[in-house]
Amino acid sequence: MRLRLLIFGRDWLVLMDKVINGQSLFGMLFQKTYLTLPGAWQRLHDVKRQRVFEGEASVRRGRNVFAKGLATVLRLPPSSDVPIRFVVEPLAGVEAGTGSRPGGERWQRWFGTFEFTTNLYVHRSFQPEVMDDKTREGSNKVYLEEQFGKFRFAICLTVIADEVHWSVTDWWLAGVRLPRWLMPVSQTKEFVDEQGRYRFDIDLSLPVIGRLIAYKGWLSV
Repeated sequence: MRLRLLIFGRDWLVLMDKVINGQSLFGMLFQKTYLTLPGAWQRLHDVKRQRVFEGEASVRRGRNVFAKGLATVLRLPPSSDVPIRFVVEPLAGVEAGTGSRPGGERWQRWFGTFEFTTNLYVHRSFQPEVMDDKTREGSNKVYLEEQFGKFRFAICLTVIADEVHWSVTDWWLAGVRLPRWLMPVSQTKEFVDEQGRYRFDIDLSLPVIGRLIAYKGWLSV
């Protein structure tokens, strides 16, 4: 068991070295696949310093009273058609909560004057030694974690054609794993349109309650 822990710690150190020494979070996760995706997608995810993108977004909260109330409690943006300002910056490993965890990215979204921020990190099960070009060949899924307040979500990223689809596979609240049957359902994708613009389309719903929030739009990159 002790040897296993030592090896696990060594793997995280290797991974941290990759993040710190100039490789973006998404570049490291996707590796060879990264270069096969559209240029606008690559440029948006090439985060080695703080970057700012602007565009337009359409936000729609769920219509029923429970969805509206929960969206308000979670401080999600209101329904609106507004300019969006997206600020993304790398996070040092120490900011991830432990000195041994690699860095990630902070995504700050401004829908008009309303701000919504999450932090993205490498998934805890990520193994650097199985992510070289040879073993990544033909694979189209990678995993990360997204932190929103005290909530943490495991996210599967799947490449379908030239689109990257996001889906929630697990979730925790303050470190406590929550039942999967209550887990949010994410219908989310990133793609590049005919005009070469980076586009996003997010639709988040909950069992029984239904849609919590959906927002879509484009960013100039």
